[in-house]
Amino acid sequence: MTSPSATLAYQQLRESILGVDLLPGEVLTEARLGERLQTSRTTVRGALARLENEGLIRKTGRSFIVAPIDLREIEEAFAFRSVLEVGALRLAFPTVTPERLAWVRDRASEFGDDTSIGDHMDRATRFHVDLAGLSGNRLIVRSLEDVLLRLARARWLEARGDGGLARSHADHLHLLDLVAARQEDAAATHLHAHIQRSCSRLVQALRDDRRGLGLRGLAVHT
Repeated sequence: MTSPSATLAYQQLRESILGVDLLPGEVLTEARLGERLQTSRTTVRGALARLENEGLIRKTGRSFIVAPIDLREIEEAFAFRSVLEVGALRLAFPTVTPERLAWVRDRASEFGDDTSIGDHMDRATRFHVDLAGLSGNRLIVRSLEDVLLRLARARWLEARGDGGLARSHADHLHLLDLVAARQEDAAATHLHAHIQRSCSRLVQALRDDRRGLGLRGLAVHT
């Protein structure tokens, strides 16, 4: 069982990476992180193992680095998301009930305008996982959870952009309206477009600002 201190260290480091307080390419050592978090190297080691499993850091010799932002990997991951999520949506149509849709909608609307970016990101992630769960296919859900973890930092950067959170939430609610109206093709098209727009906004922003990102220490691989 993971100790409370290890869980806290993991959460603090993960938030620092997602929020780009720890820069892509930055070297991480157990000693320095232990001082930063005021905790033991053993605790830090457990947190680093979880972050490595999520693809947020990479082992290099005796230390770790924050994983660079890889634009090609981001594009591939978003394409994989679209295949998974649209497929799951179509699988769900024959059996989805109004009660299950209402449950997904309620969970998608739990936070208000003053909610933090992190909480909004958690809500958006949960929405996509809940939606895929309507298919009843556990393998699809697990695969989606994995790819969303690997896209977490990219999606965080996108969410910090102007109006991204509001657009995303409106898209989610409209998608549920289409499912409730039994418009399968329209819902599938809308979901695919929603994922593609998200990918395009993020990748274009990173490409446009590649020089600036590099000067600030962010390693952006193409």
